Amino acid sequence: MAHPLRAAGCIAFAIGALCLLVAPGVALGAAGVTPAATPEKWFRLHPAVSPASRQLADMVYDPVDKYVVLFGGGNGSGPNFNPPAYNDTWTYRAGTWTQLALTLHPPWDAGSTMVFDRADGYVLYFDGNRCGGSCGNTWEFKGGKWTNITPSHSPPPRRTMWLAYDGRDGYVVMFGGFSEQTLSYLNDTWKFVGANWTQIPTTVAPTPRADGAMGGLSYDRISRYLVLFGGDNGFGGSGTLSDTWAFAGGAWTLLHPPVSPISRDYQTMGWDPLLHGLVMFGGVNNGVPVPSTWLFSSGAWTNITPTHSPRTAYDPSSTYDWQDGYFLLFGGGSCVCGTPHAYSSQTWVLS
Repeated sequence: MAHPLRAAGCIAFAIGALCLLVAPGVALGAAGVTPAATPEKWFRLHPAVSPASRQLADMVYDPVDKYVVLFGGGNGSGPNFNPPAYNDTWTYRAGTWTQLALTLHPPWDAGSTMVFDRADGYVLYFDGNRCGGSCGNTWEFKGGKWTNITPSHSPPPRRTMWLAYDGRDGYVVMFGGFSEQTLSYLNDTWKFVGANWTQIPTTVAPTPRADGAMGGLSYDRISRYLVLFGGDNGFGGSGTLSDTWAFAGGAWTLLHPPVSPISRDYQTMGWDPLLHGLVMFGGVNNGVPVPSTWLFSSGAWTNITPTHSPRTAYDPSSTYDWQDGYFLLFGGGSCVCGTPHAYSSQTWVLS
């Protein structure tokens, strides 16, 4: 597949003999209503080399080194997805996956998460609380190398928490998660800036929840606030949620969009500049995968699910690839099966 070409205000994708032109400002229909014919399409790419099949991998775009970074993931049914669980690091650029040969790296955990910290200039990773040793560590990925930068004061260990960069206030935000130490769901809010963690006191906050590590908290560059959707507050995925929250100026606000996606956890979400909003794909509704695609823009949710979509709705990884100019999706599971064949090594783009 050729890379997107910017010409005459359009994005061009060449796939064999097919060329699709999508105007960036095309109307998507009424908020929350599935358009009769959506202009968005999912296309599967076929790189010569790909990471092994997995879900729960952490993926983010690194604007300093100008490539997508993917770390970890698992496709086993045992504790911490082991075996097999991965702690490999890959880069993606110009349609090519490349594995980095690294001797030092974080211990991947089935509840870790990472984000690009624009204020500090590196990829930030928090390693969860099922890491097989010292947990709750903070890592930096910069210049193709991992470094443990855990400060003396850090959030308590947790898994499947939310992590996103707040472009308005200039710091990374962590919210919630599940504590293996206390067997409880959390709803505390932390910020990371200048290589230090600080808890943000909040009088109003989303209810305790987890299962948002792969997505569900992202920065809306137009409305200039972080958006949080869904999560889970019941053991075994029995309490999936469907509320939408905004975080700005250190405060949480419950939003009331006219239409919302059904409740879910383990979805993936990220900003798409061509669609002028946040793309959310997949997730699990009380144990049932939901392979739908939604757009959050100007305070409203719109179902933009095309006819042909990935089926790997359980814990896929996504990010907007600013170098290549498209929304990138990798891996995930087709069901909550705990067997290797249920997981994917497919690479998709949303035009």
